[in-house]
Amino acid sequence: MRNIEVHRFLLEVSKEELIRRLNLRNDALKKWGLSHLEEELTFFDTLPDSEKINNQQNLELVVKEILEKVGK
Repeated sequence: MRNIEVHRFLLEVSKEELIRRLNLRNDALKKWGLSHLEEELTFFDTLPDSEKINNQQNLELVVKEILEKVGK
């Protein structure tokens, strides 16, 4: 009704970084995450590049990339 534009972006990180982050979780979350990791990485590969943001760069570059993708 208010004509608000919404964009979806997902941060892209390496498999190694995801594993490192999962290792910081409690055992149940770590086990669940590791058991679904390959499936989630495969799904992520199917997303259009316009929805992905490389999270291996500094915050300023991430913000710049987002603004470029939304045309600002």
